[in-house]
Amino acid sequence: MFERFTTRARRVVVLAQEHARMLRHNYVGTEHLLLGLISEDEGVAARALRSLDISLDTASAQLVQIIGEGVQAPAGHIPFTPRAKQVLELAGREALQLGHTYVGTEHVLLGLLREGKGIGAQILVALDVDLNTLRGRVIELLGDDQPAEKTGRPFVRYGADSDDPVAVTQIIMRVSDLDASRKFYEAIGLVFTERSDQDVKCIITQLAPGLRLKLAPCFESGKPVTGVGIEVSVDDRAAGVDALAKLGHFPWDDAVLAQEVYVPDPDGNIVHLVPRYGLAA
Repeated sequence: MFERFTTRARRVVVLAQEHARMLRHNYVGTEHLLLGLISEDEGVAARALRSLDISLDTASAQLVQIIGEGVQAPAGHIPFTPRAKQVLELAGREALQLGHTYVGTEHVLLGLLREGKGIGAQILVALDVDLNTLRGRVIELLGDDQPAEKTGRPFVRYGADSDDPVAVTQIIMRVSDLDASRKFYEAIGLVFTERSDQDVKCIITQLAPGLRLKLAPCFESGKPVTGVGIEVSVDDRAAGVDALAKLGHFPWDDAVLAQEVYVPDPDGNIVHLVPRYGLAA
């Protein structure tokens, strides 16, 4: 479950278990994950929480006020609650949506905010934290405006009149083999148009209304963009998986994201195949 978790994210889980034990709770809930994120102290999540004046003392006091302490410290393994498990699953999805191949403390916090109904989120609300503001703070701390050819991250062009990070108009991915990448994406149903851009051959397709994906060769001194997460709606997911298998591309077998289909493209970018018309596809 934690294969892609960073050392700090794994430490958050260990700290959450320690907080549960100290509070004499026989489970690890979203509230304990929150305390773990705060007490880890060095990760993006801890920095984001600290920037909004959320301390371990205030969060712990609010937790005790909401649910109290237990009677006897648990012995042995302490299980996760269903909501805590959901937060960890959502952390993986948040990482993929941000194009990250790892799960860090920031993704765990984003998962907690996305879950939104657990005691962890309730503690934040009780401390007058706006969950959307906190999410924005995490994204801000992760922000990097440098283009992909210099950093290895995808270059994302935003709408000119919008501060909303969802308002993406174009994602540019540098690839090592344009023809191989084209075959991969055409196998799952995308249709590309030829285009010349400053004498560099590239191809463009539409992922969603107003959102285009542009594949372009790497610069001579550059490297492909890897670790990007792209969600693609397909008419027939099984057919797409079969077509990719014939090209030598196979889905991940990831227990955290069971029943989901994630396939690395030729450069290792992560493609999430989503049925356009529901799970029957």
